[in-house]
Amino acid sequence: MKQKSNIPTFITHMLILLSFLFLNGCQNINLPEPTSQAILPTLIPTPTLYTTATPNILGSGFKLDNYILNIPKDWFYTVINDNQMNGWAFTLRDPEITAVSGLDGWVGGLWIISPLPSGIISDDLTSNLSDQISKFSESDFAAILLPASQAGFLDLNEAEIQFEIAEKTNWVGKDCLKMTGKINYGSSENELSAVVYLMWTDRDFISYYQFSDTALRPEFDPIFRASRESLIIP
Repeated sequence: MKQKSNIPTFITHMLILLSFLFLNGCQNINLPEPTSQAILPTLIPTPTLYTTATPNILGSGFKLDNYILNIPKDWFYTVINDNQMNGWAFTLRDPEITAVSGLDGWVGGLWIISPLPSGIISDDLTSNLSDQISKFSESDFAAILLPASQAGFLDLNEAEIQFEIAEKTNWVGKDCLKMTGKINYGSSENELSAVVYLMWTDRDFISYYQFSDTALRPEFDPIFRASRESLIIP
C-alpha cells in the first residue's frame, strides 16, 4: 500500500475524524445472526414506507433522524446503531448462503449517518474539495472503508485494497466525494468493486457504500444509483 500523501488539513481531519467516529461507534455492535428471513431492525423505529419513482427496483424507505433512503427491493437488511453512527446494511443474498459460498457473486451496501465533528465547517469541505481530489491516495481509500470493516460487514484484515480514483460528483443536488477501488481477497472470484460516496450537511456526514463482485457491477450500478438518489434530506 502506498504512503499517504500530504493532504491539506481539512481533508485529513475529515477522513481521520470520520474513521475515528465509525471505529468507536462500532466497537460494541453485535449484528444479528444470519437468518433465512429478512433481518428485522430492533434498535430504531419501524421503517417508513416511501413511494419512489422506481417501485420495481426499490423497496421500503428507511428513516434515520429525518433522512429517508430506499434500499433495493427484497434485499436482506440489518440496522447499525450507536451513539456516533446510525445506518443500515443490506445485501442481495441470504447471509446464510454467503456464510457457505463466500463473496463469489456477492453484492451489498451500507448507508450511514454520523454527526459532523465540532470545528469542521461543511462549507469549507465543499469549497476546497475540487482542489484536493488529485491528492487522495490508497491509504485514504483504506481509511474511508474502515466503517464497513468495523461494523462487521466485510473483513478487510487480509484484503488487498486497490485505489482507482477519487472524484467530485453530485448526490441529490449536493457536491460530494466519490472514491472507487477494488478489494481483493487473493482470487479473481473474490475481487469486489468498492464505491463510496461521502456527503456532508451542516450537521452530519452522510455516506453510501456499494460493494459487488466485479463481474456484477454493471448489472447493479443502476440499482445502487436508484437507491442512493432516493435520499431525502430534511
